[in-house]
Amino acid sequence: MKTAPVRLLAFVALLILPGAAVLGDAAAHAQLLKERDVVLAQIVSQEEARVASGVGDEGAVFAAKLALFSFRRDVAVTKEEKLKQQMMIVELYEQKLAVVKAHAATGVVGSVDVLRATDAVLAAKQLLEEIKGD
Repeated sequence: MKTAPVRLLAFVALLILPGAAVLGDAAAHAQLLKERDVVLAQIVSQEEARVASGVGDEGAVFAAKLALFSFRRDVAVTKEEKLKQQMMIVELYEQKLAVVKAHAATGVVGSVDVLRATDAVLAAKQLLEEIKGD
């Protein structure tokens, strides 16, 4: 008869422990997300500073911003935040398309580069519409 309370206690402990582990993992995960956001934002800042000083290139700034905005969109909890980040990605691709078109007008790049940049804008807009539909 004395083993029944012990078994009950062991059973309750088995039920509680996974919940405690999940809470610990959730806090660790949230901390990782926060740290990654900070690191990605710092990369953007440093790449922009490099461009301002004349030693960086706009491609690196574009890639850093795209990584930051994509990360923020992917981890966003609300639909509104996902939409906001995706709109920023669309704007980023539209700016790049404008630069590529200007380069094409001067003969620096070819028409296929304009097509690729246009496709990137359209893909970003497609994802924006898909997020709106969710």
